[in-house]
Amino acid sequence: MLGDSRRPVLLTPGFWWIATALLSTYAVVDAHLGHLTSVFERVAVAVPLGWAVSSWLAYLFASLRYQTLDVRSVRAAWLVQAAIGLFHVWLVQRRRKAGHEPAGTMRDSPARSAKVAPHGPGMGFTALTALIVWPMVSSRFLRNEPDGSVSSGGATWADLPFHMNIAASFLYGTNREFDYRRTEAAFYAGSRLVYPLLPDFHAACLLVSGMSWRMSFLLPALFLAVSASALLYAVNWRLTGSRAAAVLSVLLVMCAGGTGSFEHWIERGWSHATCVAWDVDPVQADREGGRQEILWFAYFGHVFLPQRPATYAIPLILIVILLLVLAMTEGVPLQQSAIVLRLAAFVAGILPLFQAHAFVGAVILCSVLFIMDFDRWYTHMDLLWRGWLTAAFIGLALSAPQLPVYIGRVASSREQRGFLRFSWTAMSSFNSGFWRTWFRALTLHVPVYTLVFGIVSVVLLAQALADLERLFGVRGYFPIVERIQNRVVHLLWGLAPAFSGPSHYWRLKFFPAFAAVFVFCNLFLIPPWVKDNVKLVYIWLFQAAGVVGYLLVRLWRRGGPLGKLLTPLILFFMIFSGLLGIRREWGGVTAELFTPAHQEVGEWIKANTHLRSVFLTNEGHSSPACALAGRTLYSGHLGWVWSHGLRDCYEREQFQDELLRGEGRNGTELLNQLRYLRVSHILLEPEISDPEFEGAFEESDVWLGYENQGWRLYFIKDVVLDDRPIESISREQLYFSTGVSLVALWMAVMCMWYFPCVFASQEIAEDGNDVVPRGPVADRHTKTL
Repeated sequence: MLGDSRRPVLLTPGFWWIATALLSTYAVVDAHLGHLTSVFERVAVAVPLGWAVSSWLAYLFASLRYQTLDVRSVRAAWLVQAAIGLFHVWLVQRRRKAGHEPAGTMRDSPARSAKVAPHGPGMGFTALTALIVWPMVSSRFLRNEPDGSVSSGGATWADLPFHMNIAASFLYGTNREFDYRRTEAAFYAGSRLVYPLLPDFHAACLLVSGMSWRMSFLLPALFLAVSASALLYAVNWRLTGSRAAAVLSVLLVMCAGGTGSFEHWIERGWSHATCVAWDVDPVQADREGGRQEILWFAYFGHVFLPQRPATYAIPLILIVILLLVLAMTEGVPLQQSAIVLRLAAFVAGILPLFQAHAFVGAVILCSVLFIMDFDRWYTHMDLLWRGWLTAAFIGLALSAPQLPVYIGRVASSREQRGFLRFSWTAMSSFNSGFWRTWFRALTLHVPVYTLVFGIVSVVLLAQALADLERLFGVRGYFPIVERIQNRVVHLLWGLAPAFSGPSHYWRLKFFPAFAAVFVFCNLFLIPPWVKDNVKLVYIWLFQAAGVVGYLLVRLWRRGGPLGKLLTPLILFFMIFSGLLGIRREWGGVTAELFTPAHQEVGEWIKANTHLRSVFLTNEGHSSPACALAGRTLYSGHLGWVWSHGLRDCYEREQFQDELLRGEGRNGTELLNQLRYLRVSHILLEPEISDPEFEGAFEESDVWLGYENQGWRLYFIKDVVLDDRPIESISREQLYFSTGVSLVALWMAVMCMWYFPCVFASQEIAEDGNDVVPRGPVADRHTKTL
């Protein structure tokens, strides 16, 4: 069966490949970050980063060396990653024997406290996440039923065939032979794949390595969900200093869901709001008119599980955030900050082909944090050259060759617009107003974060004026500014002491960075769908949930009896819809995805048709020709095509309707058109009535070649497939991006080793053999109470 493993998972080469990737990456992380992080954090980083790097290595070997995906690419990636891991194990042992351990954190600093702190609550909640996620992945990813069919559920039921189509195209179909420039969108014949393909390419690699379809999707989703939970906990533990707040942040993100369930409750009653049914989504609360829908924030049901780029990108962007937090934490030596920034740039640089939204978010975060860190790198230029600038060029060198994949993306088939589109009203008017839109989508997150950000902004502005006076002699820190700052600092100390005081100033720098992501989401669309911007909003939500969680902990501990009454009520209000959404994903709503006939038809097509064949079908999303056999569709499910901004999709749909309609057809013209379009087969589902091709075409030109339980496969004569035109990245685009990458790599080398020697004129403070930044703990000019 489709979902069965051919042999135990532990005995497949694919399992040992991903296990090697995990262990190898853990060795690398331990070598470079072991003195700054706990074992809990290093394991959480190793899982997604190891699998991302292994996917990249296999893709590079397949596209540049072998021009096909087979076991050779996986084996080569396996050997390279194993060699890297063994080298770092040897490096760590050599350091220990020689007594050359990396510089540790400053004593009595936030960095030291975070390094030595126990993570029992985080490990416990991570284990709980595994228990929560298992029923969902088990029921969503190709579950076998007793009658031989394969089922799924929720949004995963709708999206999974699309991802199977991409994976199968590398295994059996048009992308069986491919290179970096030419990867066809198998759901839209002749078009280049403008999509982050590495998550589905990773699934194809696991299939090549002996895993089943089910395990190739299920295992990554399970382990990446657990690691994302651990990473989110680690990030907010470091940003708030509170374990309880960090746990709540994970809960608030996983159960974000807005007011949908309450609207169901008010309009149709409690039993309707809490029932598990296909037509009841407690998060979306769909209504007529589209504009009345709620932006989807069901973490597992709408984003993490069905959207496989999000499955990989969410933990990867959390790694970037964690590394940025480590680099800017008070007490981390300057030299170590620079190293961590370079590591963050490496992770950000591999993001584009996992998810474009995550890459855009990483660029925004790094750009704003670079500005916010001015007080450190201006007075310690080594951090500028070897840290921020080297990191920027590393990220550019890695990402530039990936960006041509997205060149040519349009808003829709009828709108010739670019990948980004400015639209300051698209998000705010989704529910007829900014505050109404975001309250319905995320309840109190936006109002609470806006309040805290307003207070933090005053502190940061006053501190910026103080720094201008200290560094440049620009008069701006007047007595009235000092008085305002003192009052606001006093207010902040009472509201959130984790963000107040000189030793915690570094945490405030992250507020403008995450706020910039949220502002960007409200001003720019990554077209064509407004709801796709939710992928970016989640990056902001990672910090916002930590802030809200911290304030809820403060309310519980400091609010007296009233606080203990309000805290659970507020928490219930914020997570109720999301909890019901998770309950809905626990297997209660499933549907048949592939019947036994589906699977038989897919196997026959795979064995008896040319790998470059083009199939014309109806608009069904689970066609066995593409999802199971990897063959190319003339035009796939309209939702897929439209959401990827592909041109002429409505014209293709009209042609399909004309062909299958059976009225007033000109057989000669249609046959010539089919040959011109290189359509070699027509696959009809049992639900489609007989199109009466016999009356429109000669039997020698179009004939029924295969039939199975109502499925009918027609062959079309004299269709040339070997030289079928497929859009590709132009040589000029590839040469330009490669040139940018090489120049950026050269500039990274110059910033690392040449420019610091030429422009080395900064003041440093010596602490043994380590260069320590003179931050807020040392001599910061900060006006506080």
